[in-house]
Amino acid sequence: MSVTPLNQAKYDLTVKVESGNVLIECEGDYDFETIPNLRQKLKECVPDKFNKIVVDLSRVEFLDSTGVGLFASLLKKAHENDKKLVFVGARGQPRAVLDIIGFDDLVEYYETQSDALLSL
Repeated sequence: MSVTPLNQAKYDLTVKVESGNVLIECEGDYDFETIPNLRQKLKECVPDKFNKIVVDLSRVEFLDSTGVGLFASLLKKAHENDKKLVFVGARGQPRAVLDIIGFDDLVEYYETQSDALLSL
């Protein structure tokens, strides 16, 4: 298992890889100020081969269009590998933004990380 944290004032991102599953735990504001660093970190930490990408949004407070773009790039990577991207704990403003964009038609949503990982 590998764990890579990225800590800044407005956001946090941790990537864990276990049994071929990528778990991305997000926290804080995902906006134009934070996304460039997050995008680079994900590029470095998400392996080329994986079973599933699980994105935990339960601690994300704000999501703008650049944040949506970050998740769209993860969705593209999953589809290119014929794998799934799923969201955990999406609620409030971030969930509303994702639903307006249409992510609710593209990914599955789960309440807990355990539920998401069991959904293979």
